[in-house]
Amino acid sequence: MEQQHSNTPISKHRSKIINFAKNNGTSLVEKKTGATEVLMSRFQPQQKFEIENKKGWVQWGEDNLFPQYLGFLYKNEGLHKAIIRGKAAYITGNGTSIKEIDAILPAISHNIAMYEFAVVEYIYSRDGQSIAERNVLNSASCRFSWNIDSFEIDGVFYSRDWTQESKKKGKPEYIPLLNRMNVRGINEEGEEIIAQPRQVAIIFGTEVEDGRYYPETSYSGGLSWIEIARLTGEFHRNSLENGLFPSMMVTYKGVKEEEQDAVLNELEQQVQGASNTGKFIVNFTDTDGAVEFTPITTNDADKLYQWQVEAARDAILQAHGVTTPLLFGIRTS
Repeated sequence: MEQQHSNTPISKHRSKIINFAKNNGTSLVEKKTGATEVLMSRFQPQQKFEIENKKGWVQWGEDNLFPQYLGFLYKNEGLHKAIIRGKAAYITGNGTSIKEIDAILPAISHNIAMYEFAVVEYIYSRDGQSIAERNVLNSASCRFSWNIDSFEIDGVFYSRDWTQESKKKGKPEYIPLLNRMNVRGINEEGEEIIAQPRQVAIIFGTEVEDGRYYPETSYSGGLSWIEIARLTGEFHRNSLENGLFPSMMVTYKGVKEEEQDAVLNELEQQVQGASNTGKFIVNFTDTDGAVEFTPITTNDADKLYQWQVEAARDAILQAHGVTTPLLFGIRTS
């Protein structure tokens, strides 16, 4: 039996989504005032990966930027930031009543709360008899130096920008561990000189696992939830900027292909502007008929987002070991 074919032409469709006041997102690396911040335009899982680099330092993360990722989460997730700041304040407490220590204690506490260790730089006087300066280095800017014989930490490499380590402004600088015997030395002429005026002391907040160099952050188990909370906030911000969700699908019928761009431009000009910010789905078909406007509903999406916010909050509090959120200025139901 011969198969019959319909003479009715198959309808051709052309669809386009128009975003008004759309957000362009963030780049992976953004430079500001000489510093580089690692920004994530989408979720990219990070791991505390360690590699003993041939250049002398232990890479922290497969891309050597794991602490920069931790710093990015700290800056961009409010609950996580509040807990870190609260922990740092509790570590500092009322101080020690020793002027030299109390001057640097808040910075030490913040680095321990964030990275579980702090690096204090000591700069000796010209005669090597006294300490002229004490500075707390940002732990994220430091990478431990490893001894090729003992595989133990013998100092740190400090870089202002680890994404520029091969360039002059980010070139890592080696600073040895604090050792009073290494301050003074003898030059080739037999004269006594200041051999290593800059040295560092490393203060650990928690014990380091066997075979590891960098300690595990206390909140490492909640990194995914911290990222979810950040992305949820970013999603809602972009939704507001883009007029929440696609609220309408506009279907034009019988518009010739060469006329479609003109129709799109005219529609965009009619609804653009802050007061008309929104998102439409524009669809073209070759069938004749009047323009159709089809509302798009979200189907109780607000309940899903509320669950996400609550689940992320509880998981972050649990990861930090917070049993009484009010101690950190966080009010819960």
